Amino acid sequence: DEQNLPGVDYITQTVARRLDNDAFLADELSPGVIQGKVYAVRMTQLIQDSGAGSGLILGDPEKIKYLKDGTSLTEASNSSQYEDGYITLQVEFFPLNNNLHAYVTGGSWDFDKLGSPVATQNIAVRR
Repeated sequence: DEQNLPGVDYITQTVARRLDNDAFLADELSPGVIQGKVYAVRMTQLIQDSGAGSGLILGDPEKIKYLKDGTSLTEASNSSQYEDGYITLQVEFFPLNNNLHAYVTGGSWDFDKLGSPVATQNIAVRR
């Protein structure tokens, strides 16, 4: 509507939600609430390159590793094993084809079928 002013008649807000938090998603992804794209974010841990001894490389998808006894990378089975204050990640943003709750949570989309990410960024997240 050309007569509405951003910040006065409506706001644009960026929100991140986990797929397993269905209480928020059901309300927020109701028809007419979201205008625009919903993005899926794939996160992969960046780990220290042990071969060359410098730099970060992509870890294994869907796995978090930590230095066990300060010497060898070991897959964490729970969050208490990862004691560092931050974790480095590569995040990829993929636009979903639909922004409705049934599509986003229905499991009908797959990262491998979404094409190339629209943005890729390396970040560090504090615990």
